[in-house]
Amino acid sequence: MSGSGNLKIRDIRSKDILNTISVEGEVSIIKEIHPIWKTTAYMCDHCGFIMYLPVEESKVGKPVHCENEWCGNKSDFTLLEKKSSYTDSQDILIKESDHTEPRTLLVHLEGDLVDSINFKDRVVVTGVLKAQFKSTTTGNFVLEASSIEKIKEKNMVSDNKTESDSNDQIRVMREIIDQLSSSSSSNDVSLEDIYREASNLHVERCIAEELITKLKHKGDLMSLDSEHVRAVW
Repeated sequence: MSGSGNLKIRDIRSKDILNTISVEGEVSIIKEIHPIWKTTAYMCDHCGFIMYLPVEESKVGKPVHCENEWCGNKSDFTLLEKKSSYTDSQDILIKESDHTEPRTLLVHLEGDLVDSINFKDRVVVTGVLKAQFKSTTTGNFVLEASSIEKIKEKNMVSDNKTESDSNDQIRVMREIIDQLSSSSSSNDVSLEDIYREASNLHVERCIAEELITKLKHKGDLMSLDSEHVRAVW
């Protein structure tokens, strides 16, 4: 456990699934906002009765029978999108800030929590831990957030912490460049594309420019012209 009874990301286990936990971490990735259904409205095509179904675990169900006791319809229903309800949804990634090889945790936000934090904010997230399975039997932990509290940082920051932050940022930039290089037949990458992808991860352009300069000084990037670079790692 970390301070104030918060669970460390590396200490999360399967026994914590479906329990409410609080986890401390630093925001490392903020993804796009998407609409999701909260309830779906269906109209019975036989009698016109309207039914409202809650959406659970992102699974949109369909009526198995008309809820009007005088109607025996079990198959013909029309989805009424205008009568259905929606909310905003967003995923973020938080990481440990006190380890050289930090573990990460996916956090799911909805409603008022969406867009409530910034890149590199230190936060305490409280919510229900879920297991997310896709095409395999191995799942990932996902924290369905019910609240997020920002941690106010002290002005004093150690040299080790500053160096760790810089290394994290450089790692993010390398990942961006690798991704862009893989989609280019020549492996040449436009600086504007790098800055755009960095902005999507809430990395300001001025910071991204400094990181590009550092990578050039380290010999990891080669300038082809004023607008393009190539990775040499």
